[in-house]
Amino acid sequence: MERESTKVHVKWGKEKYKDLECNTEEPPLVFKAQLFALTGVEPNRQKVMLKGTVLKDTDWGTFKLKDGATLLMMGTKEALPEAPVEKTLFIEDLTEEELASALEFPAGLSNLGNTCYMNATVQCLRSVPELKEALKRDPRLTATDTAVGVVAAMRDLFVQLDQKSEGFPPFVLLQRLHAAFPHFADRTEQGVFQQQFLFSLKCIEAEDEKPTNSKESFFQLSCYIDHEVRYMHTGLQSDVKFPMTLDVWDLCSETLQEKLVPMRDKFKIMEDKKTAEAQKAKQEGKKVKLQSEVAVDEDAKYLPFEFPDDKGSNNSGYYELQAVLTHQGRSSSSGHYVGWVKRKGDEWIKFDDDDVSPVTAEDILRLSGGGDWHCAYVLLYGPRSVEEKYLTEEGKESAKVES
Repeated sequence: MERESTKVHVKWGKEKYKDLECNTEEPPLVFKAQLFALTGVEPNRQKVMLKGTVLKDTDWGTFKLKDGATLLMMGTKEALPEAPVEKTLFIEDLTEEELASALEFPAGLSNLGNTCYMNATVQCLRSVPELKEALKRDPRLTATDTAVGVVAAMRDLFVQLDQKSEGFPPFVLLQRLHAAFPHFADRTEQGVFQQQFLFSLKCIEAEDEKPTNSKESFFQLSCYIDHEVRYMHTGLQSDVKFPMTLDVWDLCSETLQEKLVPMRDKFKIMEDKKTAEAQKAKQEGKKVKLQSEVAVDEDAKYLPFEFPDDKGSNNSGYYELQAVLTHQGRSSSSGHYVGWVKRKGDEWIKFDDDDVSPVTAEDILRLSGGGDWHCAYVLLYGPRSVEEKYLTEEGKESAKVES
């Protein structure tokens, strides 16, 4: 069967398209698609007419075509989206400085020549809010050549870091540290400040003879031998395990354990409610958010984590990891030190001197050493707190009854 193809002309405004092939055995939408390719007017915005008859989308009906017929098309193009006023920036196009500023990363510390251990230590200490507040409140921190001068310099450095987003050189702190503790000014060629053993040799048979004192640099690689370590290299290559949440209940006396029970009951109420919320969301078909996906409430209120009569104590026995100082290298007196600080939720920040980048909780748990990887050198734990919103009047009464 031969195709019933007709050649027609189409007039659209000032434009005229001649000898367009139109096959009436195909749906009219096919012809309209051809017009769309020529004019840019979408089929649903087209109105095609012949002698007052409007062409439908589904069938030709009484729309009779002849060779050379002229059709009239009405319709306008859909407005093109306007270009954004500001150019869209992608993360891949940003420099490290621009990325840190956009994501509001904390400022790093420039390496002033083998000062990576000091830089990492400062970043870890900076994560302790109680320390920062205490330093701000103490007006006596003004000395420049003693240990107090070191603390004063650290206080000022904390303030400067809070006001910056780029790497900052800790010149003053380093100078005060060298002035107060001159032995910290000695360095090795490998990249870390050098420490010394102080040797004192005295003749016990001649009391009048003065002892001979000397200093000797040490390079150590400690290996603690236990029942699981039979060969020294096994101990040196083993990794370090540490928890994100630390419970010291078993290390407390029975008297102290009794005092910890009320707050631990409140923790149980909070965890039970979080579990119930997750189960309810799962039953309703909602996606259960991971801890790292949960937005942190900046205005959340927390219960006190210390006993009223014992400032600085912990009233639950629960701690959570908030900073890690790691070492990467073959010995403690060589290699490189990095600080890892918890920011909010499960988000962590890696401070590699002035190179600041985000990491996850999974990355932190991999800081267990073994081979040449980062090994946890100092772990800083802070007290866990209970959010007040999880303790309704019913929950508070329940905790009182159980305690």
